[in-house]
Amino acid sequence: MRENWEDRAYFGGYINENYLAVTEALRLSMADLVQLAKNSINGSLLPQQEKDIFVQQIEAYYAK
Repeated sequence: MRENWEDRAYFGGYINENYLAVTEALRLSMADLVQLAKNSINGSLLPQQEKDIFVQQIEAYYAK
């Protein structure tokens, strides 16, 4: 994985713990978290076709 100067602090970080802390602090629902995940995909530089696939996977997982 290529490391950029801007994101060095996140490598080796604890993303799950960060999500949990934000979820608790802001009292986010599962629907809020799903929307955050979808926003992350849609805001990325991936080709639209790949974005659509990932968003569909997120929605399918949430529907379970």
